[in-house]
Amino acid sequence: MSYTGAYGYAAGDLLENRNTYFYTKFSGQAFLTAWYTQRNQVKVAEQEISVASESVLDASPTMQMIEVLYQKLSAHHVGDQTIRTLNKLVQRFEVSKRLHGRYNANWRAVDAGEYKSWVRYVRFAEVLSLAYDSTHSLSYLNALLKIMDTLTAALGQLDVSLRDRVVNLTVCERDYVDALWLKLDKRFEQLNTDVASDAALAQEGHRTPVRLKGIVLLAAQTARSQAYIQALVANGLYPEKVILLGETPVPDERNAPDKSWNDILLPNLAETITQTCNRANIETIHCGSVDVNSEECARCMLDVKPLVVIYSGVGGQIVSEQTLALSPKFLHMHSGWLPQYRGSTTLYYALLNKDSPGVTALLLDRTIDTGPVIAQKHYPAPSFDLDIDRVYDSAIRANLLVEVIRNYVRSGAFSVLMEQNPEDGDVYYVIHPVLKHLAILSLKKEHAS
Repeated sequence: MSYTGAYGYAAGDLLENRNTYFYTKFSGQAFLTAWYTQRNQVKVAEQEISVASESVLDASPTMQMIEVLYQKLSAHHVGDQTIRTLNKLVQRFEVSKRLHGRYNANWRAVDAGEYKSWVRYVRFAEVLSLAYDSTHSLSYLNALLKIMDTLTAALGQLDVSLRDRVVNLTVCERDYVDALWLKLDKRFEQLNTDVASDAALAQEGHRTPVRLKGIVLLAAQTARSQAYIQALVANGLYPEKVILLGETPVPDERNAPDKSWNDILLPNLAETITQTCNRANIETIHCGSVDVNSEECARCMLDVKPLVVIYSGVGGQIVSEQTLALSPKFLHMHSGWLPQYRGSTTLYYALLNKDSPGVTALLLDRTIDTGPVIAQKHYPAPSFDLDIDRVYDSAIRANLLVEVIRNYVRSGAFSVLMEQNPEDGDVYYVIHPVLKHLAILSLKKEHAS
């Protein structure tokens, strides 16, 4: 894939027009070259800026917390309290792409308009650099890459001292990326996984279809939902109803993938959820809102009164307590091995850590990825030429979903494999495109070898 554009994530006022980093496109090695070029130009730009903006002191409570973190990390005092405070600040920045001057006891911004202190962002970037040095946790490198996008885009607004510190940080940042790339240059040691073959699944699918009374698929119009309903139907497991969130998109008429990969059924993205339901004679209920927590969705749920909801909403949405109360059980397939990989885009973080990708089936509770675990399964790393976001990720989730529902039909209940401690494991946020490219390019090296 050719890429000839400039690096596009470090331009404009990123405190006002914030990057989301959702579903960034893969553009090959040329994208990393564009990122390197942008960061290398920072030093040149710093030398060319003749007018220095006035330095403003920051005595905010948040800045005081950041300074304490800096001192402790500089002295290699990485205790539990230090990490907890650091992780909360990382969360606040990842969610809002801002650092507010004061947070209340619930870590909500006291003054929503107080977030424009550049010295705060520079110091926090230095804290993230120290944290990554000490722990090699990718969550800190991910946040550092994002905050450096914001800082390098705003270089002309910084005074000389802050600009010098940003230049030094770009050197550290590039060193971290280079070191990670060298680490990934070695071959993956993939686990031998026990993945049910499509042949075996298809044989069971030839039996009389089972109508899953009380089981409802709550589905956004996404590739993941397409994979879920296609895999269930292929195996003769028909939900009683499907609640569709949002309008039906135009089918993806691009070349459909092969039907299977490593004996895992791949979704046909050219077939809509409605089309799959129609051929299986599954009733669909259309909800105009895409928001799982909307009143319209609640009305649909109340009309159906499901015993089990297979949840497949839009990525990034958090199911509210009010919505969770509408059914005894919300079943979610998380593409990460819990509790080690909580949060977003964890598949890529596993690849960067050279861990085998995994899927965890869990029952949702009021916090993210902390509910009781029903089942877990490792999968082979994707091939380089496979669409990871829409095809591979969706397919492995659907593969485990079929096993979980089949076991539920046999036993009449979900057996809890593990209760989670919310304090265990790491929480990851939407992956920065540089790290995403490193993960995918490492698959190309593995594929070539």
